[in-house]
Amino acid sequence: MIQPPSPPTPTRTPGEPTIAEVKAGVQRREHQIADLVPAELVDRTRSLDEGSFLGCADGRQSWTGRTWVYLHDADQVRPAVEMIRRALVEAGDGVVSIRTDAAGDRGVTLTLPHDEQYLIGPGPDSDPTAIWIDSFSRCVVLPGGVLPGDSY
Repeated sequence: MIQPPSPPTPTRTPGEPTIAEVKAGVQRREHQIADLVPAELVDRTRSLDEGSFLGCADGRQSWTGRTWVYLHDADQVRPAVEMIRRALVEAGDGVVSIRTDAAGDRGVTLTLPHDEQYLIGPGPDSDPTAIWIDSFSRCVVLPGGVLPGDSY
């Protein structure tokens, strides 16, 4: 059986951020997005301490994480997602688009330079008061000893 060639092993270029720097920046942006929801609507927030990696076409890896914003009232989830969308458009930091999931819920995608991306929308989990913020960092080279399947 013929196997497809493996992507070349990437090497970190000077000035390229480390995975730790990228993770910290993505988590900071998740919290900034969560803070766009008015405090009086928010019951609590929760963020993952560790995320995982998704492979990029060039052999680098994207760090992925998630933050949840739980509201007091499930009826405020969709309006809060719209508030986030409007605030992101107004800030003008990246490309903001709307997407509709299989359940018909509208969500927001924020794409920043270097393909850093955030998916924001009503939580697909069992809690109807949840808004999720999924994050995907720019693609970077993993440090020695860290494997693509590892939590980080």
